[in-house]
Amino acid sequence: MVVEGLSAAGATLTSIGNITDSVNAVITIGGQGILHAGGSIILGDTATDSVNFGSLDATAGSTIAINENSDMVIERVKASSTHLTSTQTLYAAKVNSNHITFIADEMNFTGGKGSIVGYDILLQPVGKGQDINVAGSTDAGNDSLDLTTQDLAALRDGFSMITIGRASGTGQIFIPYNQFEWRDPVTFHVPDSGIVTVSDVIPDDFATGTHVDDQDKFNVLTGRGDASFTFLSDSSTIFRLNGNIK
Repeated sequence: MVVEGLSAAGATLTSIGNITDSVNAVITIGGQGILHAGGSIILGDTATDSVNFGSLDATAGSTIAINENSDMVIERVKASSTHLTSTQTLYAAKVNSNHITFIADEMNFTGGKGSIVGYDILLQPVGKGQDINVAGSTDAGNDSLDLTTQDLAALRDGFSMITIGRASGTGQIFIPYNQFEWRDPVTFHVPDSGIVTVSDVIPDDFATGTHVDDQDKFNVLTGRGDASFTFLSDSSTIFRLNGNIK
């Protein structure tokens, strides 16, 4: 099924094969879009496409890849591989997919604890300069991608890898201390020549390398089970690690 254009309050599209859109397609669904495909669902894959759903419930036998040039509201997605991009905020309730990529300058996972299930997941901003706040308790606003403790709790234990950030980014990554207990391996893509700050406190004498007694009193990254922490960066990246990794 090839969608050349569609405008409706709501829509249900079903195909035993693939659901795709034509070049320059304009798809505007004000309410819920329900998509079911035996093969793949690929919408908004060219720069001239315009795809907007009020909310989306999609299942596919293979891949779901959707780019929206607005907020994206995911009620449910189930596929072998899922690649979702929003130019604004991505809201995801229930996702079940082996391989997950979410790209948006802001993300909110609204389905509750363990509502996003998969084998590996990549979370990265659209903008190269977008800062990333990881495991904070509140949303810092539109100037940063905020993956709060509530968002991270939505990732069900069992991922082989959680990757955060983009290798080509220029923003900073900030991780407040001891806010979240990780249970799966995590890789942070640190921007080249960027700054990573782990913990709320930077000791006055951190630059001198002098030992600070308070550093031994808290853990800045905490994990159990399969948890591990990897930072990928170049040699000019500045790390401010003010505490223990446990």
